[in-house]
Amino acid sequence: MSFTNLAKKRCSIRAYDPDPVEPDKIAAIVEAAHVAPSAANRQPVRLIQVESAEGLANLGRYANLYGAPLAFIVVVTALLNVFFVQGGAVLFEWWIIRISEAGLWQAAFIACRLLLLLLGMSLLTLTTATLDITDAFEYLLRPFRRIGVPAHELSMMMGIALRFLPQFTFELQTVYRAQISRGATFSKGRLRMLASLMVPLFTSAFRHAETLSSAMDARCYHGGIGRTRLHPLTFTRLDRNGTLVIVAMLACVIATNFIPW
Repeated sequence: MSFTNLAKKRCSIRAYDPDPVEPDKIAAIVEAAHVAPSAANRQPVRLIQVESAEGLANLGRYANLYGAPLAFIVVVTALLNVFFVQGGAVLFEWWIIRISEAGLWQAAFIACRLLLLLLGMSLLTLTTATLDITDAFEYLLRPFRRIGVPAHELSMMMGIALRFLPQFTFELQTVYRAQISRGATFSKGRLRMLASLMVPLFTSAFRHAETLSSAMDARCYHGGIGRTRLHPLTFTRLDRNGTLVIVAMLACVIATNFIPW
């Protein structure tokens, strides 16, 4: 079978038999992973074989460590509004804790606003390529170049940040698992454990930034001077409709916040 046919017939397996895998098959998989090509044959991959059910469960728990950080932000923000915004009828009061009707309404309003904001951002990043987002950002900032705003440089910085966010998340998980494998516990001395995570993460970030800077210098990068596009952006009917929808939404937001009813 050729590689093209193999690639066309591949599929993702999401349900497995409970029977253990034979040792010779595992050895063949490990050997195939070791012979995979790598830059300068450095073999930066580390293979960990987990066979016990408990080990697999712990592996899945660590993999989902940062599964819902946005939900945590929404919940904390809503709780802060519940306890610190006062007004209207008092629904619950004990010692210094007081929950009022205005606090609950404000908490629900802020939670819905944050959810809509995060969902909109997620929808944009999941359906639009990073290069398209940076090009649109540069296109919007183009009129401000006359007053000295570096539109191309700002859009390039935003594109690099968007591209590196998944890499930083992966490296944070890698550092966390490495600290756990060395016997670190995050239940005691949290500030010290946080430093043990942040220091390697920022060191890796600076290393990536230096590597990227060297690569851009090697390619004689000089900003957006003389830069052309293969497919120039044009204002189409879809853009016009989207602009009208955004203007209508902004008008509704202004009406609900500033116009007395």
